[in-house]
Amino acid sequence: MERRGKASARGSLESGALETDDSKKQRQRSRISRKVVCVFILAAVLVFVSSFIYETAYGDCIIDPEYKDVPAAMPLTGPLSPSVAESMADAELLFPNLWRGPECVTWDNDGVMYTGTMSGEIWKLPPSSDEPVLVARTGKDACNMSMTRQHRDCGRPLGMHWMPDDTLLVADGYVGLLSVSLTDGRIKKLLRVGDVIDGKRLTFPDDFAIGPDGTVYLSDVSHRFDFDQFMYDLLESRPLGRIVRYNPATGQSSTFAEDLYFPNGVELSPDKASIIVCETTFFRLKRLYIDARAGTSEILVDALPGFPDNIRRHPRGGYLVGLSAGRSMTTDIGNSHPWLRRMLAKYVPHHELTKITLPYGMCIHVSEEGEILRSWHDPKASTVGHTSHCEINGEHMYVGSFKMLGLGKLALKESLP
Repeated sequence: MERRGKASARGSLESGALETDDSKKQRQRSRISRKVVCVFILAAVLVFVSSFIYETAYGDCIIDPEYKDVPAAMPLTGPLSPSVAESMADAELLFPNLWRGPECVTWDNDGVMYTGTMSGEIWKLPPSSDEPVLVARTGKDACNMSMTRQHRDCGRPLGMHWMPDDTLLVADGYVGLLSVSLTDGRIKKLLRVGDVIDGKRLTFPDDFAIGPDGTVYLSDVSHRFDFDQFMYDLLESRPLGRIVRYNPATGQSSTFAEDLYFPNGVELSPDKASIIVCETTFFRLKRLYIDARAGTSEILVDALPGFPDNIRRHPRGGYLVGLSAGRSMTTDIGNSHPWLRRMLAKYVPHHELTKITLPYGMCIHVSEEGEILRSWHDPKASTVGHTSHCEINGEHMYVGSFKMLGLGKLALKESLP
């Protein structure tokens, strides 16, 4: 019995030793397996990340951005301070149930106001009337204000001005430079999108000014990206734009100035010797001479705190400029990091790209010498965000937007400088 017990104990010890060895080996194998899995996962992540970076930096992309040496935005202090500025959030909204994206506004000699909307409609509002009248459509009749995005079949009226003979001209981003009949609504196409001018297609007509001799100076935002791709031009930020010169008397057109960065709004200077152009992607206003100094230019104001859109003369001198969005950390970081803009263009749908800009409402008054004199703000874009156009008529400033509902009408609280 004693021997059997001792034998049994030895067997148990030997069995325990064997089990211990087996457990150790199993644990070792398990640790090795986990290490292999971890190494495999890490390798897969590294391959994915490196492939993503390579594809982002060197793969096919619709844009080819370059480094932008853009000055830091001027601070919102002094005349730019929201605390001392008049609030655009207090503006009355005209016809928010009828007008979506009234980009621009103008008046004829009888005080009748005209504007164009996202759905391709041109409206007029007589001073004695409370109801606007539809004047013309630059696109198809089926388009209406229920649309939340532009569509090329509808047309898109942008800049508007009057010829010396009181003819209304309209720059349509989809159609071209148009003459509009105010009696029957007929549209005459003076320049068409797709027309080849000095070897480049007219691609994205935006705004224009009319010189003292009747010459039209039309901004063509980009020769690569059309109106449906305007965010790609903003992200690429290369000098792809130009000013096209059109002679209504002869119908001839030519390139007046090129290598511009998203040339947007255009206005004739008070002395009629130059035009002022908003270079949106460089946050600046540039003066282009049209007199004997034609071919020369200078920066009027730089480092604006937002994207300049339209520009119109202030009745007491200088210019009113609408800033369609504020500058943010995202936009300023993107200026010096082309790969970030490339990644956005590559992986974010175009209609979502507008959300990367800061939805701010702002108008600024700039002197003829480039000094900021006054500003108006709607910091939360609660009433007139995405400001495209600011113009004073009488005791009110009218504020357009390229996407918001309604036209802003702000009562001016005090006389302007």
